[in-house]
Amino acid sequence: MEQFREATEDCDLQDLGYVGDAFNWRNNHHNAGSYIREWLDRALANTAWRWKFPLVQVINDDPRHSDHRPVIMEVGEREVWRWESPGEVMRIFEARWLEEEDCAAKVEEAWGSALIDGTTTLFELQGHVLGELWEWDRSVLGS
Repeated sequence: MEQFREATEDCDLQDLGYVGDAFNWRNNHHNAGSYIREWLDRALANTAWRWKFPLVQVINDDPRHSDHRPVIMEVGEREVWRWESPGEVMRIFEARWLEEEDCAAKVEEAWGSALIDGTTTLFELQGHVLGELWEWDRSVLGS
């Protein structure tokens, strides 16, 4: 088991957790004294993959006619990239903002207000935060 842990660390793999029953294998014995359940199957991913699929959910489903529960991975809905107008360009984060003392507070404030307004997708959250930062840049920083 120690070698498995070392291999997952070396490969930058993290356990994705699960939803459902913690035990995804059983020995099908009907006698309580010999009934065994274990958590054997796991879903792992590296940091790059997790950034691409932030809404991933691993589900330990119903076993039906097997001693194993099927492990289902839902990666979430793909976010549609829609532009408001044909000439609109996606705003990017400007590294020079990090030199400003108020940058982190501005990001937290924009993120919080977007969530309060009901924003649910990462693309919409990013757009809201970047919009607020660009407005801050134009009106306060004067760039």
